[in-house]
Amino acid sequence: MLKGNHEYNWDFDIQVMPLIMLNIINQHFTLKEIQKVDEFDFSPEVISIFPVDYFSPKTFDTRELEVTPRTYSIHHFSGFLAQKILRKK
Repeated sequence: MLKGNHEYNWDFDIQVMPLIMLNIINQHFTLKEIQKVDEFDFSPEVISIFPVDYFSPKTFDTRELEVTPRTYSIHHFSGFLAQKILRKK
């Protein structure tokens, strides 16, 4: 039971979480795509984004590695979600 005088806005803005997070990030930070480590911006207002081959050269659905000279580390994932998605196809 609610106590007190409360007004509620029942209008729903249905957005997926990644879009909500991107909007919040864009309000507070500048996103900067970089190609090399020496382009990294240490400013607290900037988020430097490395190319995918730096940290995650593993393809989501095939699990194949596409390692490049820029690959620093490889994020290994079990593919549990990929297996669920591929079974539905």
